[in-house]
Amino acid sequence: MVAAKTTPSVRVVTADCVAFSRVAWRVGAYDLVFADPPFNLGYDYGAGKKADALPVDVYRERVEHWISAGARLARPHGVVIFMVPERHADHTGWAMTELVGPRISRIIAHEKFSQYTERRLTNEHRHVFVHERVRTEYDRRRGFGLAC
Repeated sequence: MVAAKTTPSVRVVTADCVAFSRVAWRVGAYDLVFADPPFNLGYDYGAGKKADALPVDVYRERVEHWISAGARLARPHGVVIFMVPERHADHTGWAMTELVGPRISRIIAHEKFSQYTERRLTNEHRHVFVHERVRTEYDRRRGFGLAC
């Protein structure tokens, strides 16, 4: 007799990390959190172009807030992935290490599309940070615990 192989259930949640982390009943229970936030390029996502054209220091504070929300959702030793444009990559890499834990990988995703012009395709790239969720110094300073 051969036993049936069971597969764990997979649940995909599409939501705003910050809003979801406030209401999620399973904070700290997700194996993977992926965040692809606005890139602060001045696009109108419905709240006007100025909402996506913030001063750099304000945008970076928001990035840290988004990363913290993603870290809060990830289970201990889960994975948090965050994608940003070149201009914010250095700060984001630092923030991911501080707020999430050690880096597993940094991927530079190259793409060709007409983001800025309708007539000619442009070469663009994004930095994709992949980090493991562990208890960080940030957690210890704020009294956050992880059952690792």
